[in-house]
Amino acid sequence: VHADGGFSEYAVVPAKNAWKIPEAVADQYAVMIEPFTIAANVTGHGQPTENDTVLVYGAGPIGLTIVQVLKGVYNVKNVIVADRIDERLEKAKESGADWAINNSQTPLGEIFTEKGIKPTLIIDAACHPSILKEAVTLASPAARIVLMGFSSEPSEVIQQGITGKELSIFSSRLNANKFPIVIDWLSKGLIKPEKLITHTFDFQHVADAISLFEQDQKHCCKV
Repeated sequence: VHADGGFSEYAVVPAKNAWKIPEAVADQYAVMIEPFTIAANVTGHGQPTENDTVLVYGAGPIGLTIVQVLKGVYNVKNVIVADRIDERLEKAKESGADWAINNSQTPLGEIFTEKGIKPTLIIDAACHPSILKEAVTLASPAARIVLMGFSSEPSEVIQQGITGKELSIFSSRLNANKFPIVIDWLSKGLIKPEKLITHTFDFQHVADAISLFEQDQKHCCKV
Protein backbone atom coordinates (compact mmCIF):
# COMPACT_ATOMS: atom_id res chain seq x y z
CA VAL A 1 0.00 0.00 0.00
CA HIS A 2 2.99 2.32 0.45
CA ALA A 3 4.57 1.56 -2.95
CA ASP A 4 4.57 4.14 -5.74
CA GLY A 5 2.52 3.58 -8.89
CA GLY A 6 -0.95 3.02 -7.47
CA PHE A 7 -2.54 5.11 -10.20
CA SER A 8 -0.80 3.31 -13.05
CA GLU A 9 -2.95 1.72 -15.74
CA TYR A 10 -1.26 -1.63 -15.06
CA ALA A 11 0.58 -3.02 -12.05
CA VAL A 12 2.40 -6.24 -11.20
CA VAL A 13 1.52 -7.79 -7.85
CA PRO A 14 2.19 -11.17 -6.22
CA ALA A 15 -0.31 -13.77 -7.38
CA LYS A 16 -1.37 -14.45 -3.79
CA ASN A 17 -2.50 -10.83 -3.52
CA ALA A 18 -4.67 -10.91 -6.65
CA TRP A 19 -8.34 -11.88 -6.57
CA LYS A 20 -10.55 -12.60 -9.57
CA ILE A 21 -13.63 -10.41 -9.79
CA PRO A 22 -16.84 -12.22 -10.82
CA GLU A 23 -18.25 -11.19 -14.20
CA ALA A 24 -21.44 -10.04 -12.50
CA VAL A 25 -19.56 -7.33 -10.59
CA ALA A 26 -19.15 -4.17 -12.68
CA ASP A 27 -15.72 -2.54 -12.83
CA GLN A 28 -16.93 0.69 -11.19
CA TYR A 29 -18.07 -1.34 -8.20
CA ALA A 30 -15.03 -3.60 -8.14
CA VAL A 31 -12.81 -0.60 -7.40
CA MET A 32 -14.81 -0.16 -4.19
CA ILE A 33 -13.75 -3.53 -2.79
CA GLU A 34 -10.66 -2.18 -1.04
CA PRO A 35 -12.51 0.54 0.94
CA PHE A 36 -15.02 -2.05 2.10
CA THR A 37 -12.18 -4.32 3.28
CA ILE A 38 -11.42 -1.63 5.86
CA ALA A 39 -14.99 -1.92 7.12
CA ALA A 40 -14.68 -5.70 7.08
CA ASN A 41 -11.58 -5.51 9.24
CA VAL A 42 -13.21 -3.10 11.69
CA THR A 43 -16.35 -5.19 12.09
CA GLY A 44 -14.24 -8.31 12.36
CA HIS A 45 -12.76 -6.82 15.52
CA GLY A 46 -16.01 -5.37 16.85
CA GLN A 47 -18.17 -8.44 16.14
CA PRO A 48 -21.49 -6.57 15.82
CA THR A 49 -24.80 -8.28 16.51
CA GLU A 50 -28.35 -7.43 15.48
CA ASN A 51 -29.16 -6.10 18.94
CA ASP A 52 -26.16 -3.79 19.27
CA THR A 53 -26.53 -0.05 19.46
CA VAL A 54 -23.61 1.12 17.34
CA LEU A 55 -22.16 4.61 17.28
CA VAL A 56 -19.99 5.44 14.26
CA TYR A 57 -17.92 8.60 14.51
CA GLY A 58 -17.44 10.14 11.06
CA ALA A 59 -19.56 10.03 7.90
CA GLY A 60 -16.66 10.11 5.47
CA PRO A 61 -16.06 7.32 2.94
CA ILE A 62 -14.81 4.79 5.51
CA GLY A 63 -17.53 5.62 8.01
CA LEU A 64 -20.14 5.08 5.30
CA THR A 65 -18.71 1.71 4.27
CA ILE A 66 -18.90 0.69 7.92
CA VAL A 67 -22.54 1.76 8.11
CA GLN A 68 -23.39 -0.32 5.04
CA VAL A 69 -21.65 -3.39 6.45
CA LEU A 70 -23.36 -3.00 9.82
CA LYS A 71 -26.78 -2.79 8.18
CA GLY A 72 -26.37 -5.01 5.13
CA VAL A 73 -24.17 -7.80 6.48
CA TYR A 74 -24.78 -7.84 10.23
CA ASN A 75 -28.39 -6.55 10.24
CA VAL A 76 -27.71 -4.23 13.16
CA LYS A 77 -30.99 -2.64 14.20
CA ASN A 78 -29.68 0.62 15.61
CA VAL A 79 -26.81 2.42 13.87
CA ILE A 80 -26.04 6.00 14.90
CA VAL A 81 -23.64 8.22 12.94
CA ALA A 82 -22.12 11.43 14.28
CA ASP A 83 -20.49 14.05 12.05
CA ARG A 84 -20.33 17.83 11.76
CA ILE A 85 -21.16 18.14 8.07
CA ASP A 86 -24.86 17.88 7.18
CA GLU A 87 -24.21 16.76 3.61
CA ARG A 88 -22.21 13.80 4.88
CA LEU A 89 -24.93 12.92 7.36
CA GLU A 90 -27.40 12.73 4.48
CA LYS A 91 -25.10 10.20 2.82
CA ALA A 92 -25.09 8.25 6.06
CA LYS A 93 -28.88 8.05 5.97
CA GLU A 94 -28.74 6.88 2.35
CA SER A 95 -26.36 4.12 3.44
CA GLY A 96 -28.77 2.94 6.12
CA ALA A 97 -27.98 4.89 9.30
CA ASP A 98 -30.97 4.91 11.64
CA TRP A 99 -29.97 8.19 13.25
CA ALA A 100 -27.56 10.81 11.87
CA ILE A 101 -26.44 13.43 14.40
CA ASN A 102 -24.69 16.73 13.81
CA ASN A 103 -22.73 17.15 17.03
CA SER A 104 -21.11 20.46 16.11
CA GLN A 105 -23.27 22.40 18.58
CA THR A 106 -24.46 19.90 21.20
CA PRO A 107 -22.11 17.30 22.73
CA LEU A 108 -23.05 13.68 22.12
CA GLY A 109 -23.07 13.09 25.86
CA GLU A 110 -25.95 15.51 26.31
CA ILE A 111 -27.88 14.06 23.39
CA PHE A 112 -27.44 10.47 24.53
CA THR A 113 -28.29 11.24 28.16
CA GLU A 114 -31.53 12.89 27.09
CA LYS A 115 -32.43 9.89 24.91
CA GLY A 116 -31.18 7.26 27.37
CA ILE A 117 -28.72 5.82 24.83
CA LYS A 118 -25.65 3.79 25.77
CA PRO A 119 -23.80 2.43 22.70
CA THR A 120 -22.66 -1.17 22.99
CA LEU A 121 -20.22 -0.80 20.09
CA ILE A 122 -18.39 2.41 19.16
CA ILE A 123 -16.34 2.76 15.98
CA ASP A 124 -14.08 5.76 15.46
CA ALA A 125 -13.89 6.55 11.75
CA ALA A 126 -13.24 10.26 12.39
CA CYS A 127 -9.86 9.51 13.96
CA HIS A 128 -9.37 12.52 16.20
CA PRO A 129 -7.29 11.89 19.36
CA SER A 130 -10.01 13.37 21.59
CA ILE A 131 -12.59 10.78 20.55
CA LEU A 132 -11.26 7.94 22.70
CA LYS A 133 -11.91 9.87 25.91
CA GLU A 134 -15.49 10.64 24.89
CA ALA A 135 -16.10 7.11 23.62
CA VAL A 136 -15.10 5.63 26.99
CA THR A 137 -17.57 7.98 28.68
CA LEU A 138 -20.44 7.22 26.29
CA ALA A 139 -20.00 3.45 26.11
CA SER A 140 -22.27 1.04 27.92
CA PRO A 141 -20.82 -1.51 30.34
CA ALA A 142 -18.98 -4.29 28.48
CA ALA A 143 -19.02 -2.28 25.25
CA ARG A 144 -16.44 -2.60 22.48
CA ILE A 145 -14.54 0.35 21.04
CA VAL A 146 -12.70 0.11 17.71
CA LEU A 147 -10.15 2.80 16.90
CA MET A 148 -8.87 3.65 13.43
CA GLY A 149 -6.96 6.83 14.22
CA PHE A 150 -3.29 7.13 13.32
CA SER A 151 -2.43 10.38 15.08
CA SER A 152 0.81 10.78 16.98
CA GLU A 153 -0.92 13.11 19.45
CA PRO A 154 -1.73 11.60 22.86
CA SER A 155 -5.28 10.67 23.82
CA GLU A 156 -6.31 11.49 27.37
CA VAL A 157 -8.17 8.62 28.99
CA ILE A 158 -8.74 7.54 32.60
CA GLN A 159 -7.97 3.89 33.27
CA GLN A 160 -10.87 3.58 35.71
CA GLY A 161 -13.30 4.47 32.95
CA ILE A 162 -12.15 1.45 30.95
CA THR A 163 -11.81 -1.15 33.69
CA GLY A 164 -14.85 0.08 35.60
CA LYS A 165 -17.05 -0.84 32.65
CA GLU A 166 -14.89 -3.74 31.46
CA LEU A 167 -14.60 -2.17 28.03
CA SER A 168 -12.80 -3.90 25.17
CA ILE A 169 -10.68 -1.62 22.98
CA PHE A 170 -9.45 -2.70 19.55
CA SER A 171 -7.41 -1.02 16.85
CA SER A 172 -7.85 -1.58 13.13
CA ARG A 173 -5.56 -0.66 10.25
CA LEU A 174 -5.93 -1.71 6.60
CA ASN A 175 -7.24 -5.28 6.36
CA ALA A 176 -6.22 -8.89 6.90
CA ASN A 177 -7.37 -11.28 4.15
CA LYS A 178 -10.69 -9.49 3.74
CA PHE A 179 -10.80 -9.17 -0.07
CA PRO A 180 -12.57 -12.52 -0.70
CA ILE A 181 -15.07 -11.71 2.05
CA VAL A 182 -15.97 -8.35 0.49
CA ILE A 183 -16.15 -9.85 -3.00
CA ASP A 184 -18.68 -12.32 -1.63
CA TRP A 185 -20.70 -9.54 0.00
CA LEU A 186 -20.68 -7.60 -3.25
CA SER A 187 -21.74 -10.63 -5.28
CA LYS A 188 -24.66 -11.22 -2.91
CA GLY A 189 -25.77 -7.59 -2.96
CA LEU A 190 -25.23 -7.11 0.77
CA ILE A 191 -23.38 -3.83 0.23
CA LYS A 192 -24.24 -0.98 -2.16
CA PRO A 193 -21.07 0.74 -3.42
CA GLU A 194 -23.07 2.79 -5.92
CA LYS A 195 -24.39 4.88 -3.02
CA LEU A 196 -20.87 6.07 -2.24
CA ILE A 197 -19.58 6.90 -5.74
CA THR A 198 -20.22 10.60 -6.33
CA HIS A 199 -17.85 11.37 -9.23
CA THR A 200 -16.14 9.43 -12.03
CA PHE A 201 -13.07 10.51 -14.02
CA ASP A 202 -11.06 8.98 -16.85
CA PHE A 203 -7.81 7.62 -15.44
CA GLN A 204 -5.87 10.22 -17.44
CA HIS A 205 -7.48 12.92 -15.27
CA VAL A 206 -6.57 11.46 -11.90
CA ALA A 207 -4.99 14.75 -10.80
CA ASP A 208 -8.30 16.53 -11.41
CA ALA A 209 -10.10 13.88 -9.38
CA ILE A 210 -7.76 14.33 -6.43
CA SER A 211 -8.09 18.10 -6.65
CA LEU A 212 -11.89 17.88 -6.62
CA PHE A 213 -11.90 15.66 -3.56
CA GLU A 214 -9.54 18.00 -1.71
CA GLN A 215 -11.68 21.05 -2.49
CA ASP A 216 -15.17 19.66 -1.89
CA GLN A 217 -15.34 17.53 1.23
CA LYS A 218 -19.06 18.19 1.60
CA HIS A 219 -20.25 16.63 -1.64
CA CYS A 220 -17.47 14.21 -2.61
CA CYS A 221 -17.46 10.71 -1.24
CA LYS A 222 -15.66 8.19 -3.48
CA VAL A 223 -14.22 9.72 -6.64
